[in-house]
Amino acid sequence: MKKDAFEFSRACDKCQRYANYYNSPVAPLTSLMSPWPFSIWGIHLIGELPKAKGGVKYAVVAVDFFTKWAEVEPLATITAKKLKKFVHRTIVCRCGIPYKLISDNGKQFDSKEMRGFWAGSFRRDNYDLEANEVNHRLYLNMIEETREDAQIRIAIYQQRTARHYNSKVRARTFKVGDLVMRRVMPNTKVVSNGVFGENWEGPYKIKSVLWEGTYHLNDMQDKLIPRA
Repeated sequence: MKKDAFEFSRACDKCQRYANYYNSPVAPLTSLMSPWPFSIWGIHLIGELPKAKGGVKYAVVAVDFFTKWAEVEPLATITAKKLKKFVHRTIVCRCGIPYKLISDNGKQFDSKEMRGFWAGSFRRDNYDLEANEVNHRLYLNMIEETREDAQIRIAIYQQRTARHYNSKVRARTFKVGDLVMRRVMPNTKVVSNGVFGENWEGPYKIKSVLWEGTYHLNDMQDKLIPRA
């Protein structure tokens, strides 16, 4: 009877849509090493969210990989021009020009405005190798040792974190063509249903595998699902 109930629930559409959320991670933790504060940033768009005052329904979030410092700004629309303004005002003007900016390569990030933004700067255009070497020896004589010590401490911390995180992983792998359900996000949840609303939506078809646990999805009409 238990086996029959298990097989029935797996094939039941309503059972899958109202199933509990999976809280266990599905893939091992991927740690990223940043050489110094504010050198490598991750940037991502969130939304569409419930509309708030001023018509804002999106948010752009940037997080420094070294300090975990976060910058957030609400947006009414997501355009390359607004993202360029956000990066310049909140990252470049406050923390300096970053070494690397990591995104999901969405069309707002992989655009002419953003590529042109990094093409040149005052510091790069007026860079003098000899003067830079002199200042480097003068002011950063002992910084390498301090930096290496900090990197070793970070690596040890990341190893401990990964070991704890990976002990809870319950791998669930899918391949191209598989049908899957996607968790209902706050912007697509029917508010009037309250706690009785569906937890999962779909089905969707896996279009491509980006890396372990990350996929591009199509709907049943083979239309690509944005930001999924």
